[in-house]
Amino acid sequence: MEQFLLSAQHSGAINHAHTFFLPQSAAELAREVRITVAIVACAWVAVTAIKQFSWRNHGQR
Repeated sequence: MEQFLLSAQHSGAINHAHTFFLPQSAAELAREVRITVAIVACAWVAVTAIKQFSWRNHGQR
């Protein structure tokens, strides 16, 4: 079990914390999704940069 603590402040002077319990499989899935999104974003940036540089060099020939 993964446990997450979310601190909350509501109107007035009420401060309290919410505790969420997440099953281990859901936490692992969230990590995998985060890593996959990061890899896809990096690949997209790399492909876009390569296209931009190749387009600029192609125009100078």
